[in-house]
Amino acid sequence: MSEDFSISVDTSEWERFAEQMEGAPDLLNERMTAAMDGSLDLLLEWITSETPVSFGVLRASFAKDIYGQVPNLYGRVVSPLAYGWPVELGRKAIPHPGKRAIDAIMLWVVRKGIASGKEARQVAWAIAKSPVAGVFMVKKAFDRAKGGKEIDQIWEYELAQFLQELAK
Repeated sequence: MSEDFSISVDTSEWERFAEQMEGAPDLLNERMTAAMDGSLDLLLEWITSETPVSFGVLRASFAKDIYGQVPNLYGRVVSPLAYGWPVELGRKAIPHPGKRAIDAIMLWVVRKGIASGKEARQVAWAIAKSPVAGVFMVKKAFDRAKGGKEIDQIWEYELAQFLQELAK
């Protein structure tokens, strides 16, 4: 799943302190990375709690990734599964599904034990012609992050730790 959602945190105060203190850049990197890590953990928790589950493959596929260097530190929550976005956004009915689409859906129907043989093909056609509503687990998590204070609290805590360690 590619990332269409973002959250920004103003870290200019951190950078100003770090520029003035010897040894502060390493400490700044450590604390900002901890804040990013904690923020991503929280987003992962919110996303996975909203993710529908049968065997938990999609839910278990989400991971966090931190990259870049302070002050340009970035984090993202990713899933390598191709069907993540269709679950997130839903899908329209397929008015004229081709053989490949029907065969793929039919394979899923058989694997799930829903039907077999000709009945599996009929079920596959019915599924293909029916729209599926999106779950919006990623959108809900980002909306929650933007509307709440939890992410800010993580960054404020790490800033306080940064300042406390600088004062030593």
